[in-house]
Amino acid sequence: MRNGLTLDGAAVTLLDGTVAFVSPRLAAVGTQTLGGTGSIVFGGTGDSGRVTASSGSTLTIGAQMLITGSRDGVVGVLGAVVNEGEIAADTSGVQIDVTGPSVVNRGTMRAVNGGFIMTGSFVNEGTVAIGSGTSGFRVLSANYVQTGGVTTISGGSLRANLIDIRGGTFSGFGTIHGPLKNAALLEIGGSGTAGTLQVNGTFEQTATGVLVMELGGTATSQYDRLNITGAATLLGRLRIEMIGGF
Repeated sequence: MRNGLTLDGAAVTLLDGTVAFVSPRLAAVGTQTLGGTGSIVFGGTGDSGRVTASSGSTLTIGAQMLITGSRDGVVGVLGAVVNEGEIAADTSGVQIDVTGPSVVNRGTMRAVNGGFIMTGSFVNEGTVAIGSGTSGFRVLSANYVQTGGVTTISGGSLRANLIDIRGGTFSGFGTIHGPLKNAALLEIGGSGTAGTLQVNGTFEQTATGVLVMELGGTATSQYDRLNITGAATLLGRLRIEMIGGF
């Protein structure tokens, strides 16, 4: 692919390669955009499908594009990735790796229904949704940085060297593997719902950070909990909200 790719309501399915150990792939040479309306689907039963960007380039996934599939897939590899559409690991046991020197999300990335997303250096400016159970999101050997937008976690896990919330909202319950730093809005449990956010690491809230916790009763299931295994540094504001008529 040398001059971009525009789909018009179509789906491109990457099936098994015809040569052993060679993954089916869609390769972008130079800076390219996957545009239009449609989807790239990782299918078949063989090696992982790949949507690749060449070294030193940027692959942009357009606002109306969806990348998903029923088997593992890889996006990026050598080039940077800017997601303005949707990348969805929404099938149990499926992992989509979004790699490259940098990954910026301005659209939606979903790891739900037991799906898993792994990235390299990562900045979220859009929406990241992590589901329950084995659903997970991991930034490999780098930080999860959010400068805007929303991250929601609903019982799954998020792992990074540092989860650095500089802007937007981080909301939900589940498990954080790594230090958590909040300089924006951290809402435990989610709006109107009591839950527990487990942080396996330290927690730091800066002077600009707001921590929202909800109280709906005296039973442990009726109020938010922030469990931290490491040290806590607390600045900024704590906001308590009543729920359930309490």
